Amino acid sequence: AQMLIAQHNSLPISTVEDLLAALQNQAIDNNLRAQIQLINGHVARQAHRLAVASRAYQAALAANDPAIKAQAYFHLARTYRDSDSVAAMAQYARCRQHLQAVQTTAGFRLLAQSLIDEATIFIQQQPDLQRASDLLAQANRTIEQQLQTDLALRSDWHNTQGQLAFQQMRLGSAETAQHALQRAADHQWQAWQLALEEGDPQRILNSTHNLGNVYAHQGRYKKAHSFYESSLKLCQETGNLRVAAANQKGLGNCAVWLDDPATALTHYQPAYHYFRDTGNQAWQSGVCYDLAEACVLAGEPLQAGAYFQEGLQIANENGNVGLVAALNALGQQFAELDTGLNERQRLAINQVRLTGSINNKLYRERFAVSKKSAENDLRQLVEQGIFVKKGNARATRYELATPSSLRLKP
Repeated sequence: AQMLIAQHNSLPISTVEDLLAALQNQAIDNNLRAQIQLINGHVARQAHRLAVASRAYQAALAANDPAIKAQAYFHLARTYRDSDSVAAMAQYARCRQHLQAVQTTAGFRLLAQSLIDEATIFIQQQPDLQRASDLLAQANRTIEQQLQTDLALRSDWHNTQGQLAFQQMRLGSAETAQHALQRAADHQWQAWQLALEEGDPQRILNSTHNLGNVYAHQGRYKKAHSFYESSLKLCQETGNLRVAAANQKGLGNCAVWLDDPATALTHYQPAYHYFRDTGNQAWQSGVCYDLAEACVLAGEPLQAGAYFQEGLQIANENGNVGLVAALNALGQQFAELDTGLNERQRLAINQVRLTGSINNKLYRERFAVSKKSAENDLRQLVEQGIFVKKGNARATRYELATPSSLRLKP
């Protein structure tokens, strides 16, 4: 048991699994048993068996040693982080309660890491940027006082501080947004350089992804694409499905910005399925926005409407005010997302968006309806301010009343 605890990180995963199985029914010390359960949880989480990991970490809570108990709460929080952020925050709080009795370097490191992790939740899933800023300030004090030489932790702190600045950019005025974007870039560069120096592939792929985000919002889409691709390759090599999905989303964004919505869909779809299947509703609803937009631009308005409604429902249920506003703006920009219109009308709106105009004859031929039905559908679209009628008699055609710009990215 002691050998496994000391050497599990350097052993092949199959050897670790064999040793865990051999120790399952052995009578060993309570704290040793808890440490074995922690390793069991790590192995399960690495294999994406989150329910098994959760049970192992819960079993590790039986430890008497507060340091081991704190680790169990910390890893339990990470297991919950994507699917139940409220439960994750409760576990981080319990972790820190037990760390009050642990005045060691490892304890200080776990304290700072829990603060950084929880700040990420307040940036991405439970938006409260002031709370995130406060948590990062607490983490920074611990790092400066106790952990100045810890490259990995400093990389994590800069990475999360960069994410915070990124969100502040999205919410700020034009002037403050520009300053926030520069802060995000500065922090992400430091995170990336520290990760390279430390040599940890997980931190490298995280910071590489976030630099892609910075380049994308600077309008340097080809540079952003390169960083997303590099991060995705590392994700595939290390089995990091979560950041791989985030990179797919980023690559989809670049494709839309470069006017290639069909390619964007090939990236957004795997990202959507990952976040949906893992219960990460914050990211799932964001990708629903992306899919709704890309489907409209690719000529698939009915599928776009389904994603639009799904994203709006999740965002409303989770109180994500920013995403609700962004989706409503998208609905105003693209009238074919309105499920109150009939399917013919939504398809016609999208056809006009892509081709420029439609007339009664084309409408009848495409949808196999009578002249009167076509006239009624088109008249309703004019009355709602979606179409404008131009020309007379046989030259009558219908165009969009307000041609849309390409992108309103939240």
